[in-house]
Amino acid sequence: RHHPAVHLVVVDATPAQARAGQRARGRTLRERAMRRHERLWARADFAREPWTTVTRVERSPVPAAAAVPPQRLPRPVVAWA
Repeated sequence: RHHPAVHLVVVDATPAQARAGQRARGRTLRERAMRRHERLWARADFAREPWTTVTRVERSPVPAAAAVPPQRLPRPVVAWA
């Protein structure tokens, strides 16, 4: 954490939803690693960690990324002085 104000967004999802989301994004995680992540997140104490804010959001049935069509962003213009 290199910035004094660090904000954490936690997506509240069941293990089955998390696995399905990983598969939908083409990411794979071995079963043992997934169980370890589940245990770590289950016992996380966000109030004791140095987050500026913690926002917990519910996992929607339709991923937000699927609801918004992908957009091609313009290339940034770099001006040298």
